[in-house]
Amino acid sequence: MSRIFVGNIDRSIGESALRSAFEHYGRVGGVKLSFDHYPGRSQIFAFVDMADPVAAQNAEKALNGSKLDGQRLYVRVIIN
Repeated sequence: MSRIFVGNIDRSIGESALRSAFEHYGRVGGVKLSFDHYPGRSQIFAFVDMADPVAAQNAEKALNGSKLDGQRLYVRVIIN
């Protein structure tokens, strides 16, 4: 199982939309959205688990820097 960090997510994105974006590259085992609250703004990030390490690497290459609902995503495999 590979874990992917996804940062710079728009507030309107839900787990299902994020899952859908990653499922183009392989089976997604789970998606967990998290919120960091800072005075005046909050940051939203997620962890996506994918079963296949090669699929996770492909998703990172394709989705890092891509836009989802107007936000440019930051995508990195953190556990391969």
